[in-house]
This record gives sequence, structure tokens and C-alpha cells, in this order.
Amino acid sequence: GILQIVAHPALDKSQQGIIDGLKKKYPKINITVKIAQGNILNATMISQKFVSDGVDVIAVLGTTAAQVAAKNAQSTHTPIVFASITDPLGAKLVKSLDKPGGLVTGVSNYTEQRPQLAYFKEILPNIKTLGFIYNPGEANSVALLEPTTKAAKNLGIRIIPAAVTKTTEVSLATQKLVANGIDGIFINNDNTALSAFDVIAQITERHKVPLFVSDTDMVKQGALAALGPDQYSLGLQCAEMIADGLEGKN
Repeated sequence: GILQIVAHPALDKSQQGIIDGLKKKYPKINITVKIAQGNILNATMISQKFVSDGVDVIAVLGTTAAQVAAKNAQSTHTPIVFASITDPLGAKLVKSLDKPGGLVTGVSNYTEQRPQLAYFKEILPNIKTLGFIYNPGEANSVALLEPTTKAAKNLGIRIIPAAVTKTTEVSLATQKLVANGIDGIFINNDNTALSAFDVIAQITERHKVPLFVSDTDMVKQGALAALGPDQYSLGLQCAEMIADGLEGKN
């Protein structure tokens, strides 16, 4: 069973990597994909259904979905393997990055902030302010705000955070940042912002504001530049870990 918190190009690529990796190794495998539409209640019901159906493994895309799935899978000891999660340790999904322990493991998409921001500054040398759209309800986004702000300060860039709790708030948040004269906007692994990415891209393009991301797939969707992992490759790596588990490895 694949549980994805929301649909957007980056997570969709990871999902495809998981499916392709598993089907290459197990041509007759039965894979069920469910999208929670950004709703925790939906994620809870989906993960409960997977557990009651007796799936061998639950693959999860998105931190909040992984937290819910891990909780629901405890009763049956169903393994959880995640991909594209920024801070699995901070989200309390694993006990250690070296030895996860328990029933949860996976692949992180974390990228150091300083190289990202240094790359953006190389493209836009005069950048002084950078808007940062994030959902305070997403553990991965909260975990990224402080180190991004710190790394930016060391490079002479001020981060202007804009909090959103749902996709319908993204448009207004983007317009406010643009109206305040920011030099660019950075979307860093936030699923709420990424699920409304087309709106952000349209507004920034209209006002000629550079848009930076950490998902390379989003450059084709309208971002100026990205520094981060290839999401499809993360999915393939996740599939390898799932296969290890199916074959009895710890």
C-alpha cells in the first residue's frame, strides 16, 4: 500500500520510482495507491484500511502521513518505509538515523541549506530578502525554517516567512510577499506550498520575482532554479528498502 499525503509533481515522481522499482523486481506485485488530499483524517482512514487489509508493507510519502501510518501499524507490526521526508528524526519516526529501530525506515530528501542558498545567490547576486512559504503544521517545514533562516543570515539574506495552513491560503501569501518587494521566493519541501505550486509560479512570473525550490522536478513547472535530490531516484531507493524487508532483511 502506498499512502501519499498530497499530489504534486515531486511526490508523484517518488511514487512512480517506488512503483517502477518494485514492479521490476516483482512483476506480479499488487500495489494500491491512495492520496490523502492533504487531510490527516483521510491519511488515518487510508492507513487503517491498509492495516486491516493486511498489506505486507506501507510505503509513505509525506511526514504527517508517515506519522499517522506508523501509529496505526503498531498493532499489527506492519512495516513502514517512507520516501521524501525531510526530518524523520525530528518527526519521531525513527530513533536514530543510523539505527532507526522499530518498524519504520526510509529515505530522506534533506538537503543542506547553505549550498542551496549559495547557489541561489550565485544566480541572483543582489538578493537580500527571500520569501519562505511554509505550513507550520508540517513537521518537515518547521524543521527547515530555523536552519534556512540561519544559513541565509550568514550569506546576507533575510528570510521572510509566510505561514499557510491549507492550499487555498497560498495565493494570498504569495501576493503579500510580492507586494512587500521581496527579491525571491524559496519553496523548500513544503507539501502544502508544492500542491499549489502552479499558483505560486503564475504570480511570481507575472511580477518577475525569481522562484527557487529544492525539488528539481519543479523547474519544469516554473521555478527558476533548484538544488536538491532527484525525487524519482529517492523512490527507487525506497523500493530497494521495501524489497529488502519483503525478503526478510532487518
